[in-house]
Amino acid sequence: MLYAKSEADAEKAYNSLLGASDTFEVFRRAKMPEHLHFDSNPREGDPVVVPTGPFNIVARSPANLMKPNRGAHGYDPDTMPSMKAIFTPPGLNPRRRNRRAVRKHHLVPPDCRILGLRIGPVDGQLRVLQGVVDES
Repeated sequence: MLYAKSEADAEKAYNSLLGASDTFEVFRRAKMPEHLHFDSNPREGDPVVVPTGPFNIVARSPANLMKPNRGAHGYDPDTMPSMKAIFTPPGLNPRRRNRRAVRKHHLVPPDCRILGLRIGPVDGQLRVLQGVVDES
């Protein structure tokens, strides 16, 4: 993510990165793909650079030639299968094992229900994991 000092700087950075490489896509924060749930918090930076593969994208200057971090994350899970994870929630009903992919924002409602927490509006939907987690 980039944190431009002004709207003009953000637009300039976006335009300079747009189409610069096939190893990443660049988006203005307000125009992020909806499925990434990454468009409303100013702490998310603007513009946002999203790798298109298992690439390290590192901002470098001649004075700062650090090695890229080997731990990689932040890829689009819809295009990078390596971003998928295994999750076994407490209260899992062993008779109803679910091996289908579930986007992680859907874990919030059942986790909060299991923990007895009240939550406000969230993107996740309880029905996605209905029947996988015991209702007890």
